Amino acid sequence: MRALLAAAVTAALVPLGACSLFPKHEEVWTPIPTRLGEARPVEGDTAWVLSEPAYELVTLDRERLPDVKTELDLAARTYRRVVGSEPRPVAVALADSVAQLGRLDTTAYRRRGLLVVPVVAPQPRRRSDEPMYSSLRAGLAGARVVPAAARAWVRARGGEGVTLPEWLLEGATVLVAEPLLADVGPVLMERERSHVLPLAELFTARVTPPALAPGERRPVRRGVRADSVAVRRAESALALQFLIERSGAPVVGRLLDAARDAGNAASPAALLAAAGVSPASPDSLETPWRAWLAERREERGARRGM
Repeated sequence: MRALLAAAVTAALVPLGACSLFPKHEEVWTPIPTRLGEARPVEGDTAWVLSEPAYELVTLDRERLPDVKTELDLAARTYRRVVGSEPRPVAVALADSVAQLGRLDTTAYRRRGLLVVPVVAPQPRRRSDEPMYSSLRAGLAGARVVPAAARAWVRARGGEGVTLPEWLLEGATVLVAEPLLADVGPVLMERERSHVLPLAELFTARVTPPALAPGERRPVRRGVRADSVAVRRAESALALQFLIERSGAPVVGRLLDAARDAGNAASPAALLAAAGVSPASPDSLETPWRAWLAERREERGARRGM
């Protein structure tokens, strides 16, 4: 009986010939294009616009929308957790080159009061390995777009016309958009001790070199050495984490509000006091700050040794 049953199954399968019962690899893994964005004509071309509560993203390349959307959505959620409020919407203009950026008309966004964030992120050379190419493309775009958008959100919370202290601006940007830099910060600071500043100096120091226009190159580096920028930005982010643990998560939002209310005139101690940090003197915070950093280094070392 069993032999007859096996013969019947075999006979039923034979007519299938070359047809497989299982889908081919490419049939399973071929990505389905995600159709995001609204088409808007611009000077004989088409721009694609993706609108979300925290941002509007405009680009000439529709393929870039899904990758950048994922990264920006994550950053917006992180901003809400770090700052304690919804990010003010910004308009992100994403292009492959400065010339392409000039073809994106952002006038309508400016009229609506949106802060326009221009980002030039060239696409990598296309590879035959499509999944690898897609991953590389997404990573490169996210590395340019997300910090730029996060910095704009932080600036907007500080208020129009207010120049935020650089440690506060860059520290909050790192926490929102570059968590890996904050994670390796304690080790980086230990390795580059010559670039680490006491809190009293960090709170008034230049953290990054002056900003450049998209595509502009820095002819001469002045003010801050290039190899110290990552250290200063990591230290700024860790200083905020230290204050969060001492005073609670809303302290970042309170610091930004205090900077906005002071209008470029407040001292570091005044900002800390207005945000509810105690003690408010940077010098008085230095000893517990150094002890906190040592604990973070030990924790990270323990994680790596597991």
